[in-house]
Amino acid sequence: MAACGDDGGPIPIDCSWFEGDNCWKDSVAAAYACVDPNAEGTFHASRGECMYADGTTVTFAQPVPSTGFEDYEWSFSIGPADGEACMSFEDSDALGGSELVLETSEGRFRETANLTATGGTLRFDCPDGTSYQIGVIAALECDLSTVPGHVAVSSGGTVSFNFLGRASTDGDLFSCSDDTQ
Repeated sequence: MAACGDDGGPIPIDCSWFEGDNCWKDSVAAAYACVDPNAEGTFHASRGECMYADGTTVTFAQPVPSTGFEDYEWSFSIGPADGEACMSFEDSDALGGSELVLETSEGRFRETANLTATGGTLRFDCPDGTSYQIGVIAALECDLSTVPGHVAVSSGGTVSFNFLGRASTDGDLFSCSDDTQ
């Protein structure tokens, strides 16, 4: 079976999977195609939506805090104000692990972290049905900028969000500022 390792489980990987072409990079590239990475949107007063001049909207499941993203579970979609979402993302933490799900025109990518006292595993399920797995300790030995993940930064009322492990580092997936007018 092409989607599994020899024992029917995920295919074991090492740092070279993160460094080369992979389904995460393809999914992320499709997500960045949903918005101009060099544009900046404006938060609605509730901070539950961010509108761009071209009509693109980032819709958040929960209002975005101004600072302190440590406990914030990112869940949002990007698309035209009156149309179907171009992409959606959700990152949820649960006791003993977490799950990151990115849906784009490529399909659904999912990263599942199963954490244990001795490390645990990271599993990557690609849109084509192929699954990969690496130990958490082994992944920590890789260049962390290549490992699937995300980062959000807040500065002066502007929140910028980016995916880690992407092929290009130009621009932000979204950058939204408070409406100061």
